[in-house]
Amino acid sequence: MDPAAALREARRRAGLTQRQAAAAAGVTQPTLARVESGRRQPTVPALQRLLAGTGHRAVLVLAALPDPHDLGLLEVTLALTPQQRVDRLVRLHRTARRLQAAVRA
Repeated sequence: MDPAAALREARRRAGLTQRQAAAAAGVTQPTLARVESGRRQPTVPALQRLLAGTGHRAVLVLAALPDPHDLGLLEVTLALTPQQRVDRLVRLHRTARRLQAAVRA
């Protein structure tokens, strides 16, 4: 979630107007409005202060991005019809059996 959306959501959950949330965070309402609209990108400490004014805090989570190669394969596979997917799986199975036989030989 981007900072603007996170701040808007936190303020709405707290049931605060922009003016109330801004006062609680020690900023002006127009400043809060610029952050919520995405026209101003707050620093992490500023975002923490703004969120604290709503009774919330940000938590940073480190997560690995999915492998774009895997995503590409998934998109290609999902574009296939169910029958095409089955046909592809059958061909893959046959190829795997041939490779197993070649390794044994």
